[in-house]
Amino acid sequence: MRTVGRSGVSFALIAGSFNVTRCAAEKMRQKSDWMNSWAAGLAAGSVLAVRTQLTSVAYVSAIAAATSAFTGGFHYLSNSLHSGKARAEAPVSSEWARCEEASWGG
Repeated sequence: MRTVGRSGVSFALIAGSFNVTRCAAEKMRQKSDWMNSWAAGLAAGSVLAVRTQLTSVAYVSAIAAATSAFTGGFHYLSNSLHSGKARAEAPVSSEWARCEEASWGG
């Protein structure tokens, strides 16, 4: 039971750091593009590395970089496939409303 609880806490921290970072980046940059997902992946990867007790800076950096590359690339490709071409950014007003709904239930 202790392992399940620890896994749940880790998942909540990783997902929470991803969502908070992505929404904060969208708000600060006033853009909704792949770079927000990249920054969020960097934060989530850092939390993942720390939660798995990897204390070496090289390990934390590698996991954070891999996670950010995956999430940023996934966001970019999903926009490309959805629109038929690469889309630089989406309107921030609708994206930020989505962030507020996801984060605060509003």
